[in-house]
Amino acid sequence: MKQKIGIITMYHNSKNYGGVLQAYALVKFLNDSGYEAEQVRFVGRMTERQRMKTVFSFGFKRGIQLCISNAKWMIKRTVKLLLKEKNRNATSQSKLAESFSKFRDDRVPHSKAVYNGNNIKKTNSEYDTFITGSDQVWNFAWYNPIYFLDFASRGKKKLSYAASVSMDSLNKYQKKVFKKSLRSYSAVSLREEESIGLIADASPVSPTASVDPTLLLSREDWSALAQMEVEREEYVFCYFIGSNAASRSIAKEYAEKHGLKLIGISHYHKYDGFDEELSDAGPEEFLSYIRNAKCVFTDSFHAVVFSKIFEKQYFVFNRDGKGSMGSRIRAITSLFETEERFCYGERENLEYVETLENIDYTRALTEFEKQKKASVGFLLDALEG
Repeated sequence: MKQKIGIITMYHNSKNYGGVLQAYALVKFLNDSGYEAEQVRFVGRMTERQRMKTVFSFGFKRGIQLCISNAKWMIKRTVKLLLKEKNRNATSQSKLAESFSKFRDDRVPHSKAVYNGNNIKKTNSEYDTFITGSDQVWNFAWYNPIYFLDFASRGKKKLSYAASVSMDSLNKYQKKVFKKSLRSYSAVSLREEESIGLIADASPVSPTASVDPTLLLSREDWSALAQMEVEREEYVFCYFIGSNAASRSIAKEYAEKHGLKLIGISHYHKYDGFDEELSDAGPEEFLSYIRNAKCVFTDSFHAVVFSKIFEKQYFVFNRDGKGSMGSRIRAITSLFETEERFCYGERENLEYVETLENIDYTRALTEFEKQKKASVGFLLDALEG
């Protein structure tokens, strides 16, 4: 009888390309490996008490800053709703949601039921093993005990795969959460190697670093999804999540200098400088635009991953022009031996971009292949152990 695996990640109703595609990848890899795996559709809402406890787990001063920041965001969002000034019009938002919903329904095996904090324990009768990850399931900015598998019954196998902490340090409270939650894990892996030291003392087993689930699949696997007919004219593809105006400006300058069309997605910060903005593109369209681009400008971890998979020239920037996402971008560009593609600080200008030689995709990436092999071994051994 096949081992039935339930995966907990930020999947249900997600409209994040990287998040949904890594969820697809882990399920596909496990099912192709002979297991019966599916995503658990979980609505990750917290009570106000849990939310406040999480906010102040960063310390009183940082907690106050986060409260003020959240309040400003809520006021701004409310005003936009009252004035009907959303970042995209309602039609585009609806189409985007439909595109993602169709992809999840057609491509990603998932639970029939949608669970929340009140009924998640019912999943114990459905699955033999639970996996948390990948993506930022262990980022305390949105801590939820469900992502730590606290609901799993005694005797159920629990492990993480490429879970991302996405923090440079942990305070006493956060370390205590890890120590309590991980005590029943049989295997622990993180996406960023530098996070290992943060939880090593709290983990009952030695944590290891594993590659993102998207890297467990082959180029052929992803090409099968990237078959949509897109722009025939040569173009620069941009995928920006953050607010860094400089990165968009450099992409526009590059496109104009090289006589290329500028096509892009700016999910959370609207930009009017694209020749064409894709406001309702689904995951398959996202992949297709990367696969067929002349080059890619981005601030996204997963856009870098897919640029590498499809052997594209890419340039990656910090999301806010200061330092957020830096550790993850440094980690992935280092793994691909393309550290020079991270354009930050003095590198954040067209002059620097123009000095970069094309990535040589014929060279062997020995360390990457080693890590990928080790990641596959870790996952399969953890499930069979």
